[in-house]
This record gives sequence, C-alpha cells and structure tokens, in this order.
Amino acid sequence: MATENIALLDLVTMQAYIDAEMARHAENQEAWMAYNGLYPDPLIVQKDDIRDIVKVNIIRSIVDAHVNKLFGMPPDIELPDTKDGKIKVLDPGEETSVSADPTESDAETWLKGCLRANNWEAFLLEMGMNGANCGTPYYRIDPSAPVPAYDNPSRPYIRFHPLTPQDMSIIHSFRDIDETRGYVWMYDYIDPVTKRGRIDRQLVEVQPDGYWKITDQHAYFDGSTADYFRRGMAVNWETDGVADWRHKWPQIGRASCRERG
Repeated sequence: MATENIALLDLVTMQAYIDAEMARHAENQEAWMAYNGLYPDPLIVQKDDIRDIVKVNIIRSIVDAHVNKLFGMPPDIELPDTKDGKIKVLDPGEETSVSADPTESDAETWLKGCLRANNWEAFLLEMGMNGANCGTPYYRIDPSAPVPAYDNPSRPYIRFHPLTPQDMSIIHSFRDIDETRGYVWMYDYIDPVTKRGRIDRQLVEVQPDGYWKITDQHAYFDGSTADYFRRGMAVNWETDGVADWRHKWPQIGRASCRERG
C-alpha cells in the first residue's frame, strides 16, 4: 500500500510540474505578445462601425527604456588577479582590434577579446530583453562552436549565446529552491529529413562530485512541445551523446530579474 501511495504521489507531483511548466510557457508567450503590441483592442467596436482604435504600445517603450538603462553601456568587469584590479571591456569609440596593453594581464586581454568576438553589447541587450519580458534570462557556453579571434584566427574563443526562456526549465533541489541541480534546454522543430516533428533536449545535471554531466537527446513527436507537456512527457527519448563538464559551474546559466513574492 505504501508503494502505491508513493507512485500516486509521483504522478501528482509530475502533473503539478507539467501544469506549472504549461502556465509558465503561456505567461512568457503573453509577455512577448504584449511587448509586440499583440493584445486585445481597448474598445469594443460594433460590427458595422468604423474601427478607429489607436493602440499605444506603452509596454514596449517601458521595457526598452529599462533595458537601455541597464545595458546601453556595457558594465565594467573586475578580475581579482589583474594588475590594476579591473578591466573595461568596451570603451566608447574603441577600435575592434584587441591590441596588447602593458597595463593588462593575460586574463584581461583574453577576456576582452572573447567578449568582443561574441558581440558582447548585443548579448547583454538580448539578455536584458529576455529578462524584462520573461523574468529570467538564460545563456549557454558552447565550446564546440568557437568564434574566430579578430587578431589571431588560429586561436578562436569559446562561444556563448542567449537562450529563449520558453525553452528552459530549472531543476531545483527538493529541499532548497535556491539550489540549482540542473537545467533542461528543450525545443521542437520540423526535421528537414524525416519531415516529422522533433524535440531536442539537453540535460545539464550536477553530479555527486560537484561536476556536471551533459546529455543530448531527441525524440520524434507528432505535435509541439506543448502537446508533449500535456501528455505527461510520454515520449521515447534517444540519447545522442553524454559528456562530462569538468567544471564546478554549469554550461548553462541564468540571471534572475524577477522579484520573489
């Protein structure tokens, strides 16, 4: 009887998780629609009346103003082991070339070049936009797809890029919501080869030794990610690869922009 109760509790917990994820996806979608001005008309127009409604998108102007205030100018980054204690990654009007500076350490020079190669300014603006509309922006470090260095193409930098918040789920510790145990990056599309719906997901999970494991999987599914959630994740995943991330920090990260209630 105890085993049956535990199984029932697992089903209830899973359904609650599915419902919460569905609600979050819907909220994010509504937020982006509001930002783009796709919301109901403020006035009801009768069938034969002239539609003289003018929509003023106040939401977009508020979001843009706040994002520009936060990231219109890239912030300074301080490295504790540098010669002067801090590095200004991008100065206004500074040239793209990353030239050697006698006052900079090797770490400063490398970081400056890496951020420039990844279009640091655009990255920050997109992160700010995602955070303003969806509450939490996500990013991913992708060492498998390096970006060329401006001054030395033979030594490319690691690539990092924003992720769509709707595609992300966080795995928290059951005992501590502030403890992140993993991330799930999942998105659906039409496979150009099979012409079928396909879901790809990447699981980034912390291991007992503090390092992280990355598992890439896919599943064919005749529907969308929303249908996948509604059906209780009843799909057969095929594992494409498993890799160890030998760092104490995960490959995927986030910055919370929503105040907790």
